[in-house]
Amino acid sequence: MKTSLIALIAFILSCQLALVTCACPPGMYIANSQCKPCSPGNYCLNDESKPCPAGTINTDVGQTTCQACPKNYITNQQHTACIPCHYRTNEDLTFCLLPNTPMNALEITKVENHLTNITEGESNYFFKKIKFGNGQATELVTVQETFSLLVNKRLMIFASKLTGMPGKDNYQYVGSGVNTTLGIVGKAGTEEMYYFNVILMESIPRFANELFIQDFTTVIQAERPLMGMGKNIVSLSEHVETIIEFKNTIYMNDPLNFNLEFSDPSVEVYYSTNPDIQFPNPNNSFFVSYNSKSVSFQVRNPPTGMIRVAIYKKVNNGKAIVTISPIKK
Repeated sequence: MKTSLIALIAFILSCQLALVTCACPPGMYIANSQCKPCSPGNYCLNDESKPCPAGTINTDVGQTTCQACPKNYITNQQHTACIPCHYRTNEDLTFCLLPNTPMNALEITKVENHLTNITEGESNYFFKKIKFGNGQATELVTVQETFSLLVNKRLMIFASKLTGMPGKDNYQYVGSGVNTTLGIVGKAGTEEMYYFNVILMESIPRFANELFIQDFTTVIQAERPLMGMGKNIVSLSEHVETIIEFKNTIYMNDPLNFNLEFSDPSVEVYYSTNPDIQFPNPNNSFFVSYNSKSVSFQVRNPPTGMIRVAIYKKVNNGKAIVTISPIKK
């Protein structure tokens, strides 16, 4: 009786502290107007059931907290068991790193930008958990990872998910240049760990070389807005590169004027008339704008009639008004 009273008092206090009205005791949640016990792999408070956070598990029903896994362990997908890693894990304990991942390899954890130093003439190893966005399970999604030097020197980038030490003999993706973009493809809705080998090709004695890694985020081809002549309104998502397409054969001999107005100026804009460039970016297209409220540019309609404009929204969701009009000679 005493134990039940203590549990009831704890239940009432937990609801009062959360400033909500609870219908179920801790460890249970509401479903179809009924209190149900929390399932393994979840925790329940204030009538809600939530999955255990990364690196934690629950093996029993009716729990209000989750237990952390030991060091160098990750959880199974159901968050009901800790799985040992033979080497080490990433920061949020969701992936076991490959055994040949160098001990000095750094994890890229920030969503947008990651700034670090690299050593000239040597392999500099990184790893990153890449999320392949939302979409149909059958869709392939491309995530663009851009590596840039803050000095005018050339980089060589090798990337792979199959080895912790990608190089010229075992890479899946490769690129080179001062600004290098790799288009990494995966199934929509999945996460995968990728490993990068970044090499500074030219030597710069006595200077640290800062590497600027920018995540150009997820582009789902099926969601590309198709622009028409006149005014087009396009929704922009935070940290996402929206690619819009214009195809028209009526004004083949006249240049076209593109005028873009943004609800928020935190954007970068690139365009390309090359039909083979699916993802315009700093490495393969014309740079138009950086942090501008509005921008205009002229494009001569290419023989294929295809023009692609990439708008990268750095922060906050927003809208773009894209107005296309012919410029008569």
